Amino acid sequence: MNEWIEKQVHTSQQLIEHGRQALQAGNVAIAEDSAVEALAIIDMALAEDPDSIDIIRVRARANNELGFLYHRTERLAEALVLHEQTLALCNEMLEKGEEFRANMAACHINLSSVLSGLDRHEEARTHSEKAITISSELIEADEDVIQAKNIAFGARNAIAVGDAKAKKFDTSLNHLQKGLKFIDFLRENGAPGIDVQAAQSCQQISVVLFENDRFEDALEVGQNALIFSEKAYEKLGEQSIPVYLTSQMNLISYYEKMGKFSGAEDCLWKSLDFIGNHPQILERGKAFYETCRNQADSRLEKGGLPRQEVEEGLVEVNERLATIKDEEE
Repeated sequence: MNEWIEKQVHTSQQLIEHGRQALQAGNVAIAEDSAVEALAIIDMALAEDPDSIDIIRVRARANNELGFLYHRTERLAEALVLHEQTLALCNEMLEKGEEFRANMAACHINLSSVLSGLDRHEEARTHSEKAITISSELIEADEDVIQAKNIAFGARNAIAVGDAKAKKFDTSLNHLQKGLKFIDFLRENGAPGIDVQAAQSCQQISVVLFENDRFEDALEVGQNALIFSEKAYEKLGEQSIPVYLTSQMNLISYYEKMGKFSGAEDCLWKSLDFIGNHPQILERGKAFYETCRNQADSRLEKGGLPRQEVEEGLVEVNERLATIKDEEE
């Protein structure tokens, strides 16, 4: 590699990093400009030295960054093209004898996510399965273990969500359980957002289970979502609050449907204690207590929430709603 090509590679790497940082800061236009320019420069270098492993690596990284940006901004068709190009580069690297399996597995995850967004679910599942196969090989060989387990976690979750939507509930729960086995390891090895991902996957799956009358399963998965939400809050603080509240709101519905009224009430008041007098949560609480009022005394007693406590809870919720209304006026 001559000096001019080295400068091109270095400049492209700088632009990729600049774009990555811009995207993290929410500056999408700057991030895109940087990534596009990086690709243009690295393509010139690749044209002069098409067999260079170093140039191909940078080309793959530039593709990934721009593909991720397109995915994030809902330009899925453009993201798909870039990730397919990256997969071809990964294959080229492997053919040249380079250890590039972790990157290839990550590429399969990216393709799975984009294809799922395009409603091409069977293709998405195939890519997730390939990611699982590759990551399992790496874990067994004790190579790139952190990245491999992160990929396996993501792939299992992707299949679990997809299978739930396809009403393949048993395989969905099986993949979810296998994916969640990696949580403790990943949390301990520098993946602070892993609990958010786990909570969101559990939330999606639990909602589908609930909508299909799999109430016991929905409750169990929903309870897992809350556990991961709480751990996410311990790690990330305020940015994880929406995930935590979603978990609590889901559980209110699950407990209520199953007649476990005290559990639903606990979720309601924990949410209010956590966030304060939030009008939407208070309205949900009002609806919950009004539903309870229509139950027989025997069912309320069995559900751990006697009628007197229902009436007291409804009074408290209505008073808080009235306070909010007065403050607004």
